[in-house]
Amino acid sequence: MPPVRKHPQSHAVARARLVRVPPQVDGGTERVEAWVESHGVIGDMDLTLCHVCGIGVIEHVRVDLPHRRHGYGRRLIDTALAGSDLAWTTTSVTDEPAAQFWAAVAPDLRHTPRRCRHMPQAWDAQP
Repeated sequence: MPPVRKHPQSHAVARARLVRVPPQVDGGTERVEAWVESHGVIGDMDLTLCHVCGIGVIEHVRVDLPHRRHGYGRRLIDTALAGSDLAWTTTSVTDEPAAQFWAAVAPDLRHTPRRCRHMPQAWDAQP
């Protein structure tokens, strides 16, 4: 894999507001949105969390094309992982740009989701 160019966090990224929408049930999906005053939501991340089993799955990270490679995706990931005692995994990574992103941002994360018995129950229970 070619080396990944790392970008320092800009002032705009530091000022971006992250809004968490927690899951309604344990094992459910939490959404974290990145808001920039002049653009609204420019990125988001879905996390499946089970605090009972101590498992977290980063389901997806999305940043609008004009805002990529500025540190917004890294900030979303850092928000999930910082201070968390969950065992984290991600969904599978199937394309090269995504593989480069993960190699730069969280190279030690396993890209095979680890799920618990509460997660399917939560998916059925969520509206």
